[in-house]
Amino acid sequence: MSKSYFEARAVPLIDPYELEHQTTKALLARLDRPRRCEDSRAGSDMVTEEVEAVDGILFKGSPAWREAYEAVKAVLSTREHVPGPAERRQMRHDRAKSNRSG
Repeated sequence: MSKSYFEARAVPLIDPYELEHQTTKALLARLDRPRRCEDSRAGSDMVTEEVEAVDGILFKGSPAWREAYEAVKAVLSTREHVPGPAERRQMRHDRAKSNRSG
């Protein structure tokens, strides 16, 4: 496999200051990417040279993963709530119901 494949799997390191200037949607996407990392180097199909060639977070077991995840969670805790699909569906249902009765 090419180096670019493994680089695409890695979560890029971002300065916490930059996180504060990203949109909520971008932060939610950034929160999802670390969740898709492999658990550890031991369970990976990557060889040592491939791991060393990648700049970014590859494994959940690394301290950098925990720091990146917590940084995104901290910034998101200051943002507005974004309703998920089930919540939006319920809100539409409630609006439709109130429009019929009013």
